[in-house]
Amino acid sequence: MLTTEKNQLEKVHENAIRDFRNELEDKKKEIEELRNYTYSKQDPAAERIKILHEMEQPFKLALESKDQEIEKLKDVIYDHKRQIDLLNAKYESIRLEAESDIKTLKSRHQQELNDLMVEIDSLQKQVEEGNLHSGDRSYRKLYEDLRLKYQSHMTSSLNLCQDTKKRKESSMR
Repeated sequence: MLTTEKNQLEKVHENAIRDFRNELEDKKKEIEELRNYTYSKQDPAAERIKILHEMEQPFKLALESKDQEIEKLKDVIYDHKRQIDLLNAKYESIRLEAESDIKTLKSRHQQELNDLMVEIDSLQKQVEEGNLHSGDRSYRKLYEDLRLKYQSHMTSSLNLCQDTKKRKESSMR
C-alpha cells in the first residue's frame, strides 16, 4: 500500500509538473506575443522602415545592375562616336584629295584640248590657204589623228564628268 500511495503521489506530482510546464510554455508564448505587440506599438516607424528596407532591396540591386549596364553602353557609344569622327575625317581628306586630283586632271585635259584645237585650227588654216597640198597624205593623216585624238579627249572628258557626278551622288547617300 505504501508503494501504491507513493506511485499515486508520484503520478499526481508528475501531472502537476507537466501542467505547470505547459502553463509556463503558454505564458512564455503570451509574453513573447505581448513583447512583439508592444514593440511594434512603441516604434511603428522602425517597423515600417524595416519592412520598406526588405521590400526595397531587390529593386535596389536591379537598379544598380541597370546603372552598370548604362555605364557600359555609354562607353560603347563614346567609342562609336570616336570611330565615326575618325571615319568622317578620313572621308573628308579622301574627298579633298579626289577633288584636287579631278581639278588637276580637268585642267590638264583642258590644256591638251586647247593645244589640239590650236593645232587643228592652224592645220585648217593651212589647208584653206593652200599651203598644204590636197594630195599630201602625211598632213591629212596628221589632221585625222588630231581630230580623232580630240574626239577621244572629248569622250574621256564626258566620262570623267559622269564619274564625278556618280561619286557625288553616292557620297550624298
